[in-house]
Amino acid sequence: ESRVYLEKGQNILRVHLGKIFLTSDALVDIQDQIFIVINFYHFESVISKLVCPVNSDFNTTTKFIVNTDQNFLNCLKYDSARFLLYTCSGSNFRCIAGGKVSFKELITENGNNAIHSSVQLLGVSGDLTGVSVAALDYDY
Repeated sequence: ESRVYLEKGQNILRVHLGKIFLTSDALVDIQDQIFIVINFYHFESVISKLVCPVNSDFNTTTKFIVNTDQNFLNCLKYDSARFLLYTCSGSNFRCIAGGKVSFKELITENGNNAIHSSVQLLGVSGDLTGVSVAALDYDY
């Protein structure tokens, strides 16, 4: 793991993506591989590695270097990150599901402990719109 140097007022928020559990309906709609895109705060979108849709474990950690100012604290309190599930084949890809994740617990008394959770990803197109298509485990 590479060493990260922080300036005064900065911190690191680590988000670890774990296993994803896809419904049979989702598996019908998936092409060759899947990946996750994380949209959070003012950061560029983060893209996970590609994995096969069956027995998938992303097992990847993203580090966000954050300025712990009032704007960021408000983001933690009131906003959420968006986790988007994409399917791809060759150079073609499309979003099939998404879910919102709150990091609000970071500013409570549990903020010093690692938090493990799961997010339901709901379909965003076609017959799967609004239907739960996957559960994604994550830690932060």
